[in-house]
Amino acid sequence: MKSNNCYLVTDYGAVGDQQTLNTKFIQQTIDLVAQKGGGVVVIPPGQYLTGTIFLPSKTVLEIQSGAVLIASPDLKDYPPLEHGHNKDRQPYHLIVLDQVEDVWIRGGGRIEGSGQEFWYPRVGPGARPGNYHWYREREKRVSPLIEVVRSRKIKLQDITITNSPGWTCHFHCCQSVQINRIRIYNHKFGPNTDGLDINGCRDVLISDCQIETGDDAIVLKTTPDSHSCERVTISNCILQSNCVALKLGAKESYHDIREITISNCIVHHSNRVLGLYSLNGGNFEGITVNNIVGNTDNGMFLTLPIHFDLRRNNHGAGKISHVQISNFIARGQGRVLLTAEAGTQLSNIFLRDIHLSYPGLEDAAELIDILPSGSGTYSNNNPAARQTRAAFIAENVSNLFLDNLTVDWPEKSYRFDYYAFWGRNLRGGFLNLPLLRGFKGGDICCFDNCQLDYKQDVGRRV
Repeated sequence: MKSNNCYLVTDYGAVGDQQTLNTKFIQQTIDLVAQKGGGVVVIPPGQYLTGTIFLPSKTVLEIQSGAVLIASPDLKDYPPLEHGHNKDRQPYHLIVLDQVEDVWIRGGGRIEGSGQEFWYPRVGPGARPGNYHWYREREKRVSPLIEVVRSRKIKLQDITITNSPGWTCHFHCCQSVQINRIRIYNHKFGPNTDGLDINGCRDVLISDCQIETGDDAIVLKTTPDSHSCERVTISNCILQSNCVALKLGAKESYHDIREITISNCIVHHSNRVLGLYSLNGGNFEGITVNNIVGNTDNGMFLTLPIHFDLRRNNHGAGKISHVQISNFIARGQGRVLLTAEAGTQLSNIFLRDIHLSYPGLEDAAELIDILPSGSGTYSNNNPAARQTRAAFIAENVSNLFLDNLTVDWPEKSYRFDYYAFWGRNLRGGFLNLPLLRGFKGGDICCFDNCQLDYKQDVGRRV
């Protein structure tokens, strides 16, 4: 029935009984809307099993409150697309937007990803080896669940997405994207179950979202087939991740990431709160982060409230420069770790009003050797820094400005000492640390081959 340019999928054969495969009925409704020049495709209350659906330009997909769009557990219901280049970015998807514009996915309903149907059980044949909590993904699975490619003027608003088999929402080389008031709840130990992957996109606004994931919650990246990632804002979000809640780069850092703002977010029970990783030549610059409250109390080891890592690849090193972080409060047992491999430098890094609270201290010097194989984002090329016992660690940085770092130390004693600040190969900059105190009256700072101004009770140069 057509009403105000709205089309109900149930009027075209869809049945919300959780058993009928509705792919063709939903797609027929969408295609009819496209023939009419655009309109609203309505998923009314009910549970609708479906495979891949494609959204054309000028289409609104409205999943109403009480409606659930359920991803089919049968991979045959997902025609493989041409793109897809690794085990996480596969050619199978539930919803596809490919070179379209003016598309809106909205409503108070839910998209159910059926994640565990695409993983091996935790025990038995195919399970991940060793004493490890993570599920192991099957060789072929639906990932990303929602794939948006080379599209513009896209909105994703007011929906809930649960149990994604892999990446949840992937935006690739898109422009003018708005993501507001969405909720993503993935399995805590789901394999590579990222929340939002913003890949080589420009003019992106993300706000007022609640995301809980087994892998990165929100990540900006640049794969080899993307262009630069620019002009992205992230604000007013509550995030939980077993990896990095707010992440830029990592292996997927082939092109520049610039003009990024992150503000007013709460991160809880996450392995890392904020991570910047240029590992494959991308330049990161013009990045501000402010008003962040986080904790890394997620039961895992080697947690990090803030982590920067710059390394070379076969074509040389990129850069991480002109980054400002302010009003950052974090609770946990891990360390702030800022590193660039030898022969490179982080540059113009400004941190102000950073407070770290430690209910306990972990010993990185002992724990680092038991990292799972393949852990590629833990300052691998800076062995001294990644094993140092200190609250704040910086190695190979030019123009580091640190103003008002404070630490609440644990009450109990430990068999090892802990510096408040450790620096190596620091060139230029200024440390203003009037309220910083050492652990149990021990040394506050340790400097190795540094040339910068340092102010504790009195100014001095180190």
